[in-house]
Amino acid sequence: MLKQNLMRVFTFALLVLLPAVVAQGQARTFVSSTGSDANDCSRSSPCRNFQRAHDAVAAGGEVVALDSAGYGAVNITKSVTITGEGVHAAATSPSGGGNVVTINGAGITVVLRNIQVQSHPASVSGSGIFARNFAALHIEGCTVRAASVGFHFFPNAADGTPARKLFIKDSILRNNGGSGIFLSNAADTGSLSATIERTRMENNGAGGGEFRLAKVTLRDCLASGNAFTGILAQAGAEVNVESCVSTYNGNHGMAAFDGGIIRVSHSTATSNTQFGFRNDGTSTFESRENSTVRGNGLGNISGTITPISGT
Repeated sequence: MLKQNLMRVFTFALLVLLPAVVAQGQARTFVSSTGSDANDCSRSSPCRNFQRAHDAVAAGGEVVALDSAGYGAVNITKSVTITGEGVHAAATSPSGGGNVVTINGAGITVVLRNIQVQSHPASVSGSGIFARNFAALHIEGCTVRAASVGFHFFPNAADGTPARKLFIKDSILRNNGGSGIFLSNAADTGSLSATIERTRMENNGAGGGEFRLAKVTLRDCLASGNAFTGILAQAGAEVNVESCVSTYNGNHGMAAFDGGIIRVSHSTATSNTQFGFRNDGTSTFESRENSTVRGNGLGNISGTITPISGT
């Protein structure tokens, strides 16, 4: 009898613990507008918020939104894909402010796909996507509107990551309180290479895209209606611009400041308040001479614009 009772106790304990163990190791977790964070985040028992689903999924797994809803803010510390394909899935900050999505994990690979990233309307601070540390970050088909910067890369000092790769495509960063994209790398935090394709930076409270100490390639992008410069290379950045448009910005269309390097080809800078192309005199601005730079407020070019010969 004692042996049977012990077996029953053991079996009951196993059944209680098993769901928690399984939840921690799931390859895929789910969120739903009708879910609960008390659930195990499986397809049949989804949880309610991205953070709970992130915590329950295995490293390298996927968090899937089942229907349209706001799923809260999320702090990402492991390799994961968060996807809202086919629905209106929003990551939202609390009313008190703060970053909506934070990415901070050594060596992790993160994919954000078809997510609406937005600050709470009452928020007065906080970035949309705030990236501290990662190995590779993919942002695909996302729309970002935040109280501060839309996408902000600002690494931890000397965190041991030698090189990071960032990929942004088919996304919109608009109506942000700060810049649409601000990559502010530092000399002691390893290298950052960024590829930005088919992405729009619109009506932001500072610049469209501002880049420091990073290698950046932009192709088929738009920077329009931003309060400051549309595309800015500064402080050691090396920025290559191909087939992009920068227009109706409060300062310049495209510019290099404070030792930045910018190279432009097949692009348009028009109807900007100050200059279309601007070199502050301490930087390098190279042009393939096949762009349209016309109709800007103070003039079309300012500073030395160096022609790039055909190669």
